[in-house]
Amino acid sequence: MTMPTPEPISQSMTRKMPGRTFRTQMMINGVLVALPVILTLTYLLWQFSILRTTITNARAQTEQLNLALEIAQHNVQLVVTVQEKIKDRIPATMESEVNAVIQALTTRQEQLTEISQALPPGDPIREHAQEANAALQNAINTAKIAVQYATDRNWAAAQFRADLLLEEHSVVNWHIYQLVANVRSRHIQAEKTVQTTLGNILTMSTAMGGLALIATAIVSIFTIRNVARRVEQLSRSARRLAAGRFDERVPIMAQDEFGFLAQSLNRMARELQELYTELERQVAERTAALDRRSTQLEAAAQVARDAAAIRDVRQLMDTVVHLVSERFGFYHAGLFLLDEPGEYAVLQAASSPGGQRMLERGHRLKVGETGIVGYVAGSGEPRIALDVGADAVFFDNPDLPDTRSEMAIPLIVYDRIIGVLDVQSTEASAFSDEDVAILQTMADQVALAIENARL
Repeated sequence: MTMPTPEPISQSMTRKMPGRTFRTQMMINGVLVALPVILTLTYLLWQFSILRTTITNARAQTEQLNLALEIAQHNVQLVVTVQEKIKDRIPATMESEVNAVIQALTTRQEQLTEISQALPPGDPIREHAQEANAALQNAINTAKIAVQYATDRNWAAAQFRADLLLEEHSVVNWHIYQLVANVRSRHIQAEKTVQTTLGNILTMSTAMGGLALIATAIVSIFTIRNVARRVEQLSRSARRLAAGRFDERVPIMAQDEFGFLAQSLNRMARELQELYTELERQVAERTAALDRRSTQLEAAAQVARDAAAIRDVRQLMDTVVHLVSERFGFYHAGLFLLDEPGEYAVLQAASSPGGQRMLERGHRLKVGETGIVGYVAGSGEPRIALDVGADAVFFDNPDLPDTRSEMAIPLIVYDRIIGVLDVQSTEASAFSDEDVAILQTMADQVALAIENARL
């Protein structure tokens, strides 16, 4: 008896690999460990954004405060200069020095205007800045008039304007005081916000750092213990199998690489109890069946996925029949939809040249009477026809002369038959009950996609 050459586990068993592997579990553990770090970084970025905004506002408020104080200083200087120069009674000197102060005030007045315009309407600082600007403009105008009277040597009128300037100086100072008070209040609030934010950053960094360390320790301990326990169990079972105890079975504790390895050991124990010839036959049949089913499942999933992404009904049906032919290797695929009265199944799309000719002729079949398509359209049950016995009559179609197997699948949406998916093969007995189950699942998805596209 010739001993069969076993197929390597990595090739023969990969198709039975469970969805959630040990590698996936390790990735999940890594995510759990990294989650506190990610949350910490996100929180820190948010806090740093608040901190940056607060610091920017604090700088702007400092500039506003300095500008307000400069305006108050120059306002005082304007009053003092006008009063002193009127006493000196030297028009030329008074004009030059007062104009210099007015020029400085005008520059700062423009800066204050820019600041107030940048603030939102209704902001107290904006309102006080505008009022201060208006009062300051009155003071500047009064000072200019006083200089004009002094130039004309009308000292009495100049003195009157100087006294009036003193009153306007008080108004300007009042508005400047209100402006400074509001700016300082916001500056203090900004400092408190900065301190609070820094405290939050420090607290959160410490807490999340500790949490990350704890999570790392817990995950590491759990993973090491789990791996060690399961490796020990597999090793013990393998030693028993090597000693000839073929009734040994490894408990499958999880659907991952360890579970896969346990399944492999259990199957190996069963196979060693069978004849080598029977083993070789079963392995060949099982491998072929798994390959075919896996290929069909992948093809069905691809067809359903591509169909779900298309919203145009005509494009959807053309895409479905061509994908079915290409993915499943069928000689012909046709898609029928029931007409409005439900009397005929009308061919809407076909993948083969013969099907295209039928499509051009407006090919249709009587529901419940003509061919297996009509039968399926009437009964709502899938049907397989083979090129033997009574079913041979179904293949008398000059447009599809090479057909030797045919299968029709109903397209059903909410218990309502909307059409039929017809596939044909050049191979005899090409379809099985498993093919019906797979294609029916795909057909349900296609039917739903067609209905959605119609809507």
